Amino acid sequence: MSPDPGVNASPEPLLKNSDLYNVNEHLPEDERGTYRTGKKQLDYIIVSSALKNKLSDVCIDRKGIYTRNGNPYPTVTSRRTEASDHGAVVALFAL
Repeated sequence: MSPDPGVNASPEPLLKNSDLYNVNEHLPEDERGTYRTGKKQLDYIIVSSALKNKLSDVCIDRKGIYTRNGNPYPTVTSRRTEASDHGAVVALFAL
């Protein structure tokens, strides 16, 4: 049985499509990372050009990640209690 082609597939074909937009690009380059370290972007919200025009704000919510120098939720006290090792991409649109 062959592996699922969607597993670990690169988002590169979508990111190269000029009609689509990675909302993380709305952020400064050094704030786009979604993995624990904040250096690597592994999570995306990709929208159409029409929806991009309605984009009002983007942030990476890292409060569910445990890090020594972060600002997690009070219940996130270790890696065992963290929600994930990825921050959530949050996008707000003015519709």
